[in-house]
Formats: sequence, C-alpha cells, structure tokens
Amino acid sequence: MPHRIRSTRNIVAVAAEPETAYEAIAAQAVRSVRDVDHKEEPARLSVRFTHRRPRPPLASLTGVWSIVVQASGGCLVVLDHDFSAVDGAEETLLGIEREVEVEAAALLEAVRDAAEAARRRRPGDNSRGQGAHEENGARGLGGHAG
Repeated sequence: MPHRIRSTRNIVAVAAEPETAYEAIAAQAVRSVRDVDHKEEPARLSVRFTHRRPRPPLASLTGVWSIVVQASGGCLVVLDHDFSAVDGAEETLLGIEREVEVEAAALLEAVRDAAEAARRRRPGDNSRGQGAHEENGARGLGGHAG
C-alpha cells in the first residue's frame, strides 16, 4: 500500500534583505540538521532537503525553504514540508503534523531573528521593518521541520 503524502506550509515575515534571510536559512536551519541531504539554490533563494533516515512514525520527509521578495521591503521565508507515515493512519499523520508545526515555527523564528539581527549590524542601515510572525498551516495538511 503506497504511503499517503501530506504537505504543510509555514511562513514568517522577515524585515531584512532576501539574501540575508537566505544566509540565515543556511546557517540556522540547514547546517544544524543531521542525516539530511540539502540542495542549495542561491539564485532561486531556495534550499531543498530530504531526510535520509526519517524515524518512525515517519516514512518519508522532504521539503523546501524558499524566500519571497516583498515589494514593500523585506521578505517572506516559506518552509514547505511533504511527509508520510509508516502506517498511513490518519491519527498518526495528525500527530506528525502537530509536531512539525511546532518545529517549523521554532525554525522560522530562529531564521527571522538571525536575519534581522544581521541587518541591524550592518553599518548605515536605518531601515525599520517589522518581522511579524505568521504561520499558514495549510489547514487539513501536515509537515515536519527541515
């Protein structure tokens, strides 16, 4: 029986340049996770990831970090996940979804904080963006943090 794939999306607004947010993703999220293959795509401001050995109840876990440039300044950092459960049961998938939402929110907050701190350290930067934390959990879907 094939595993049902679930997806989730979490988003955070970042008051920093997209390139600075990308650097924060690489430093804070990507390099701190073990047993994960990453494909960094700086020109596309994205990083794809695949967990090589997901622990049960996960059967598979992949995703992508991406950055959306905002015309008003700053950017949105988007963290998408696709996952499946070993048993495929709805209850298991919902449990994984809850765990992923918590982990994704923490990772996005860390990326936002690091990017905004880096922006403030730059000489001559007087911009005053606001990094509002926004989660868009694509209701009815699930995911797991990269």
